[in-house]
Amino acid sequence: MCGIRLLRVVAGFSLLVGCSDPVHDSAVSALGGEAPGIPQGEFHRAGQPCTVCHGPMGPANTQFSIAGTVFAGQNNTVGVDQAQVLMVDSITASPKIPIFTNCVGNFSSTKDIYAPAFPVAVGISSNGAGAQMVGHIGRETSCANCHKDPQGLDSPGHVYVTVTPQPNNPNCPVSPVAGGGGTALP
Repeated sequence: MCGIRLLRVVAGFSLLVGCSDPVHDSAVSALGGEAPGIPQGEFHRAGQPCTVCHGPMGPANTQFSIAGTVFAGQNNTVGVDQAQVLMVDSITASPKIPIFTNCVGNFSSTKDIYAPAFPVAVGISSNGAGAQMVGHIGRETSCANCHKDPQGLDSPGHVYVTVTPQPNNPNCPVSPVAGGGGTALP
């Protein structure tokens, strides 16, 4: 009798491990396909919730402990290159190493570099310009889970610093414009 019960428990556990999570699968699917001309990597999906795919449930191989995109202005879709993102978690008394955005405004960290204990105080600056958000992150590992476009009752809008956008960065292999403008540069 105990052997049959154990077999049922093992079989049930095996089914659970092999099943996917329909809520997570739906969130991944809702992101849509990749933008034409932008390969998967550090420059793709600016402004989207990074840890939907780069979280513990995948499908990306690299897991981020925190990630997001910083834009050049409240109503602008051009990412900010080299914006400094400083975070202090609820255990650490001083900021960890700064994380800098790439040329499309994306930034990320893995747990081996920074594994924050939430809530996290955050500030963002670019060439001395202040940030739209100097506050705290309660629990989300992707900025775009709360800071999505358009701004409305369920979102304060995307994360931004007030700087002059640089949409024609010659050192960027893709267009730094999120959404429809994301194309590979010649």
